[in-house]
Amino acid sequence: MQFLMYGMISFWENEIREPTASHIIAVAKIFNVSIDELLLTQII
Repeated sequence: MQFLMYGMISFWENEIREPTASHIIAVAKIFNVSIDELLLTQII
């Protein structure tokens, strides 16, 4: 699941738009994880 979330955010970063807070919150709600957990996947 973390790979999928990381892949989605990487797609946003590598395409036209940067991920916004609303996108990050939406992804966190879809995968039922906290915002902190979602952002930690970016650091790792």
